[in-house]
Amino acid sequence: PSSLASAHYMYISSADPAVSHLDNNTTDHGVTGITKVGTWDGGPDTDRAFYQFSTSAIAGASVVSASMSFHEFWSYSCTPEEVDLYTAANFTSANSWNSPPAAYGEFGALRAAHGYSSSCPADLVTFTPSTPGSSGNLTTLAQQWATNAADGTQNHQLASVELRSPDEVDDSYWKKFAGNGATLSITYNSTPSVVAGRSTSPARSSWCTAPTRRSAR
Repeated sequence: PSSLASAHYMYISSADPAVSHLDNNTTDHGVTGITKVGTWDGGPDTDRAFYQFSTSAIAGASVVSASMSFHEFWSYSCTPEEVDLYTAANFTSANSWNSPPAAYGEFGALRAAHGYSSSCPADLVTFTPSTPGSSGNLTTLAQQWATNAADGTQNHQLASVELRSPDEVDDSYWKKFAGNGATLSITYNSTPSVVAGRSTSPARSSWCTAPTRRSAR
C-alpha cells in the first residue's frame, strides 16, 4: 500500500476572481494552509478547493483499491451537509475563479460536518469506491493515474481533484479543509523488475540436440 500526501493545494474564490490562492499560508482555526468549499454569504463569496498529487510512486502499478481523505476543520454547523469530489485538470498559479481548472467526472458525494464545535470536532472526510454519487470508481481512476504515470511524462505524473459544494448559494454547505491534510491511499501490486545478470548454470549454447535421422527400411 502507498499513502500519497497532496503535493499542492489551492482554492479559488468568486470574491477574489483573479487570485488562485495556490499553496497559501493562511491561518484559520489553528490550521495553516487552507482550502474552502461553498459559501458563507449566500453566494457572492463562493469557494472551490483543489488538490494535486504526485503519482510517480505508483507508475505502472496494478491498483487493487483506492481512497482519498481530506481534513475538514470547520463546518457551518454540526448538521452533515454534502461535499462532492471531482477529478480535475492539473492546476497552476495561473488558475483562478476567472480561469478555473476543468472539472471532469464526479467520483463521490459525502455528507459530513466536522469542526463547528466539540460536538462535531475536526476530522477526516474519506471518499472510497463505494461512496454514493459517483459516475466512476476511485479504484478505476487511480489505475488510470498509475497507467498514465508510467509513460514518464511530467504532466502525467500529477493527478488533481476538486472539492465542490452541490449548492453554492446555501450557507449550510460551507466548509473549510486543511491544505496539507489530503491523502491518496492506494493498495497496489507492482510489476516485477527484470533481474540483471541473468545466466544459466552450467552455461549451455544450446538446449536441444538435433534428432538423428534414420532411413526407412
